[in-house]
Amino acid sequence: MNEETPKPKRRWLRIGLVVVGLVVLVIACLPTIVANTPLRNTLVNRAIDDPRLQASVGSASFGWTSSASLNQMRVVRDDDRMLVTIDRVQVERSLLGLLLKMPDIGGIEIEQPRLEFTLRQGSQELPLDDLADAVKDRDPPESTFVASVRQAGIVVSTMDADEPVVDVDDVTLTLRLRQTEFGREFVIDPAVVLDHQALTPELCDRGLHLVAPVLADAASVEGEVSVEIEEFLLPVEQTETDEADDRLRITGNVALHHVRSNLRNPILVETTKLVAGLLNKRPPETIRVLENSRVHFHVAKEGVYHEGMAFVLPDISEELEIRTSGLVGMDRQLDLKIEVAFPSQMTVGIPVLEKLTQRPLTLVVHGTLDAPIVGFAEGQDLLDELAGRLNGKNQPVEEPKPIGNSVIELVGGLTEKKDDGVKKIDVESTAKDVINIIRSAREAKKRNKGKKKNTK
Repeated sequence: MNEETPKPKRRWLRIGLVVVGLVVLVIACLPTIVANTPLRNTLVNRAIDDPRLQASVGSASFGWTSSASLNQMRVVRDDDRMLVTIDRVQVERSLLGLLLKMPDIGGIEIEQPRLEFTLRQGSQELPLDDLADAVKDRDPPESTFVASVRQAGIVVSTMDADEPVVDVDDVTLTLRLRQTEFGREFVIDPAVVLDHQALTPELCDRGLHLVAPVLADAASVEGEVSVEIEEFLLPVEQTETDEADDRLRITGNVALHHVRSNLRNPILVETTKLVAGLLNKRPPETIRVLENSRVHFHVAKEGVYHEGMAFVLPDISEELEIRTSGLVGMDRQLDLKIEVAFPSQMTVGIPVLEKLTQRPLTLVVHGTLDAPIVGFAEGQDLLDELAGRLNGKNQPVEEPKPIGNSVIELVGGLTEKKDDGVKKIDVESTAKDVINIIRSAREAKKRNKGKKKNTK
């Protein structure tokens, strides 16, 4: 009797050991179970923690003591305005390491990610600004990481355009998601993202046009481009007292090497038509960017500002330098300034042109890349500009007024210089003719204004 009493105890002990063994086995196999079932998508979506984003993973590999990886990852926004695809994500830490170190995820390797953004019609903001609003009633995630990104691609499109605004491939960089007192923010370490990349018309129209608008719509282009990021800070969240846009900082430089382009670009067509008309030259067929020209740019919510884009018209003069600066919007709207510096030797003996070109001739450009309006500001059409230059006055740049062909031909005729002994322009009579023309034009404007008032 006493010998049989321990049997039930041993049986329960064996059952307990089996249960513990099963629990240990399940826990040990849990990463494998998650990695090989739809639970991996649930886990990734829980980590993203945003109801506007839906993630899926083609395959995964997890381990308590081995690093985790996700393959063929896809994240889509509910309104289809953002799509992220990633070939492979490798997390350096194991699952156990992640649990012990959260919210710091640590190092991540991201291979061949592609980010596709679609801007709303009339909007220039990436579809990232309202993601944080979707979770404002819950505690936001505080995860941080440092990611090594290889062969990335970025595409920015608009709803009303057939071709993307930006389309860049094969970018390698280091990305950080860090926590600050103002919320989390993405930071990219200074890096060269393009190094002597061969220029193509497609590249000029899909990204480079934002910092070098005169290269947009080029039928043919030759040369190379390098792009470096100086600073990249993109706020992910904002506090009640902080606007995320106020912290946005994206700056860099574009270097152009041995670049030549044809003159199909509408801004170039209008600008060079004016320059050639003033000098009584045939319109040029190409431009040449100044060697190793560096264009500085910075991104704002309204678009991309640039300065330092410089080129010459080799068909007219290698020393006739033209510079552009200003804003190109994501919707292709323009707010540019163009400065034309005429070499002094081209204006010697032409008094009107000498007066006109004592300082760089300034044009303004509004409209869009496809339909630019190139001209002088209000009150600075070509005749008024001549009057101001002859009288030594500098007038403010305001709204542009298109430059008409007749005005170009008129001034071109007045600045014509003949050295063949057939025709010489009399300096005094030329100046008097210009002033008389200006006076007549101004009197006509006054009469028209008077008629309009009387009509009212």
